[in-house]
Amino acid sequence: MYDRQLSTKSKKFQELKELILGNELLILQKLGFNLKIDHPYPYLIEYLQKLNAMSDGKFAQFSWNYVNDSWIRTTMCLTYEPQIVAAAAIYVASRVLERPLDVDNWYEMFNIEFDRVKEASAVMSSMIRGPADQEVRRSPPTKPPNRNRSPGERDSRRRSGSRDDRKRSRVDNEADRSNKRARRE
Repeated sequence: MYDRQLSTKSKKFQELKELILGNELLILQKLGFNLKIDHPYPYLIEYLQKLNAMSDGKFAQFSWNYVNDSWIRTTMCLTYEPQIVAAAAIYVASRVLERPLDVDNWYEMFNIEFDRVKEASAVMSSMIRGPADQEVRRSPPTKPPNRNRSPGERDSRRRSGSRDDRKRSRVDNEADRSNKRARRE
């Protein structure tokens, strides 16, 4: 919007600062200063226990990670109830790990509409795969750099990766940049 940086001592900066602070206060007043947030983590633990899935460490960890990522990296905390986010994390984990849940219509145990779970799981899935990808991206494990090599040797080895590796890295970097842009907007 601005071609140049504003000095923190300029009049325009002070006016914008006051405008932002005033709007923040207005938002807080509209919220009634009630900033209590109901997190999905207790629901996730409860649901995993009721589904007897806590003993499967990998499944529980994947579900927890999806809740973390969706709660931090998206606006799901504003658009979905925490119960829906927890159920969607379980649903996505079961699909990604190809482990069907033992209970049919499991979502009914928690009085949750499956349409909302599927809708929220689509948002979570979009975090996993990029906009152009249709399959879940699984990055190969990376090895830490060998510290005994000279900087020149490390650089030449880094450049010698396959074309697919460089393309995958470029796609990952572009996805990170587009996610950052979307968060700023």
